[in-house]
Amino acid sequence: MEIEEFFSKYKTLVETSIKDVEDYASFKESDEFELRILTEFSRLADLKRVGFLQDQGTMSLKEYLSTKYQEKIFLAKYTYENHRDVLGLIFRISCFLLGDWRLGKWETKHYGNTGKLY
Repeated sequence: MEIEEFFSKYKTLVETSIKDVEDYASFKESDEFELRILTEFSRLADLKRVGFLQDQGTMSLKEYLSTKYQEKIFLAKYTYENHRDVLGLIFRISCFLLGDWRLGKWETKHYGNTGKLY
């Protein structure tokens, strides 16, 4: 396969992969629950696989992951919205039992005094 032929064949996949990696990083840093949860169901390494990119097609990363993990996202949102106080308690107990007080800083950032994640 000639170099020109290779790049013409895979150019869109490479561009999509680069865009997906940038989007993934922004999802991970986002304050929106829906975007952050997408990073829990997919791995950064997947965004570079040809099969993943072909399945994604022309959809944005957000559209593709939201469609692919629709049921898991629904369950995560339901659990978070309806059992937030229990999740916060479990997290605080885990911090105490594990003795990892660095997690306590994360808790303050995300739960604050309201017990609300994100």
